[in-house]
Formats: sequence, structure tokens, C-alpha cells
Amino acid sequence: TAKQKGEYLYKAIGERHDWSRMELLQNVQKSLESVRFDATLEQMVNIPSGTCKVELKNLRGISKMTMRVYRVNAKASDLQSVYVDSDKGYKKIKPMLSARPEMVKEHAYTGKAPYELFEDELTIDALPVGVYLVEFESSPRTKEVERVLYYVSNQRAIAQQYPDKKMDYVVVDATTGHPVKGAQLTFTRNNATLTLTANDKGECE
Repeated sequence: TAKQKGEYLYKAIGERHDWSRMELLQNVQKSLESVRFDATLEQMVNIPSGTCKVELKNLRGISKMTMRVYRVNAKASDLQSVYVDSDKGYKKIKPMLSARPEMVKEHAYTGKAPYELFEDELTIDALPVGVYLVEFESSPRTKEVERVLYYVSNQRAIAQQYPDKKMDYVVVDATTGHPVKGAQLTFTRNNATLTLTANDKGECE
């Protein structure tokens, strides 16, 4: 385990400080204590009344985690090719962000060994319809801030596939279940785009 490896390295480095290959052990120890975390949203699309659990896993060397949620002033359809976890994607979306975050959550950690891996959870509270950027930052900070897009919508598309591989789509209100007239579904494949519009029954033709 990480604990066993960490304790062994501490003991070995302390007892064998004059060993000719001590640098090797110190490099292994540095790797074992490197600051890290993984953040995963339970769902990427939610309804306005819904909360979202965020799993924080493989945390190490961290004294505090901060989650910030910003509103993105853009349509979801305009962000299909934007990868916010890259420098290029974040640079493109940054001017679209609200000046202040809609939500900030912080969790502090104490009593953790430098090599100890641990887990935690955060919660994104219910938000109005819109597109949001969720940002995760640790202290001490890792090399990169993790970012992901989170969508809040009342509309859901239901797909039905037939034996002849034909697909039918119906758009409904996720809260009431009623069809949404005029809703549009956009499909992109091989640089070609197809947009379907829902009729009175929510069926896309």
C-alpha cells in the first residue's frame, strides 16, 4: 500500500543517509508524495431542481480543495468543440464567464500523511437553467486547475431505434414530461450538421 511504501522509504532514508544511491530513494519518495487529485461529476447534465455529487479521489498532499462554479454566457450548441480543460479551450471560454462564481465550496484536510491517498465528496447545489464551468483547485496547487462544463436544462431528448435502424426522437420537459414544441436537436458527423425541430407532440422530423 501507499502507507507501507511511504513508511519504508522514511525509515530507509533516515537509516541509510550515507548510501551511495540515496538519490534514487529520494526520487521515489518525491513521486510518492506528489500533490494530486481526481474530480468526477456524477452527471454532466441536470435539471434545475437537481443537485450533483462530485467525487474527489486519489487526493494526496492536499490541505484544501476549492470548487468554483461560473455561469457561461453562451449556448451549449456553441461550445461543442471547446475543451475547457486545455489552455486553448479555457482561453476561448474565459471571456464568457460570469465575473464572480455562482458557487464556491471549500473542504480542508488535516492529519494526512504526505504519501496518504484519500477520498472526499463535494456537492453542486441546484442551479437555474444554463451552462456552467466547474473549476477545481487544490492547495498546495497541482500543475493544472481541473475544469469541466456542466449543463442545467429542463429539456430531455428520448430516442427510439427501430429494427431498420431508423431513429425517432421526442423532446420533453424533464420536470413535467410534457412535449416541448419548437425544441431543436443538432447532430454533427464528419463535419456535416443536421438540425431537427420538434412538432406539437415534441417529435423531431
